[in-house]
Amino acid sequence: SGKTKVDALLGEVMTTCEKIRCINSNGELWLRKSYRPTGPMMLHKTAYVEYVPFGVIGAIAPWNYPFHNMLNHIISSLYSGNAFVGKVSEHTSWSSDYFSRIVQAALVLNGHSPDLVQTITGFGEAGAAVVSCPSIDKIIFTGSPSVGKLVMAGASQYLKPVILELGGKDPMVFCDDVKLKEVLPWAMRGCFQNCGQNCCGVERIFAYEGIHDDFVAAITEKVLALRQGIPLKICGSTGEVDCGSMVMEGQMDIIQSLIDDAVSKGATLHC
Repeated sequence: SGKTKVDALLGEVMTTCEKIRCINSNGELWLRKSYRPTGPMMLHKTAYVEYVPFGVIGAIAPWNYPFHNMLNHIISSLYSGNAFVGKVSEHTSWSSDYFSRIVQAALVLNGHSPDLVQTITGFGEAGAAVVSCPSIDKIIFTGSPSVGKLVMAGASQYLKPVILELGGKDPMVFCDDVKLKEVLPWAMRGCFQNCGQNCCGVERIFAYEGIHDDFVAAITEKVLALRQGIPLKICGSTGEVDCGSMVMEGQMDIIQSLIDDAVSKGATLHC
């Protein structure tokens, strides 16, 4: 996915390891039967909330964090007693197949069937098939609001529960009492971590008028100093870069069109 080694370690490997640690440490407690008070009119009754497996969990995962976005749902599904079917992005088909084989090997090593975890590759039709499949009991989707509506509509035909994590505009606001040196790293991280390809990446920054000029000058200096390139020591690259690549070539045209549109409407391009 073009990440730098730091991005891959923090955003993919360490977060996945922490998911495993957290579920192993707390999972039994979280899934334990939870009792509720009944009140004087129901003294002869016992009330509790009990968690049971759905059966098969289907997840439609995005391309920006192919390792974590897939393993995250597999870990929770298996721990809570479910099988898992994952529809991965067509842009990360090869790596996702490799990651699923790791999980299947772990299942075999621990005496379970590798068929508990399945990976599906393909385009939108493959995702629609997962949503509409009567054998899949719950859907998890991460992506755009427009596709999220289609997922919800498709699942509603079977009264199938869905979890939707949908995109937004993600603004960051700096008031005029901030200490610029302390907040600039957060602005840079929000905008440029994983080349900005984050579900919670910063897309717009609002700076109060009193700090506007100082903020623009300081952030421009940092942006100009960014090193973009191949994140590995191959093809003549040292691997010492701050940003890797965009995952999809077509996204470059979209970004350029946004810049051109802003400039045509009066924006100033600083770098």
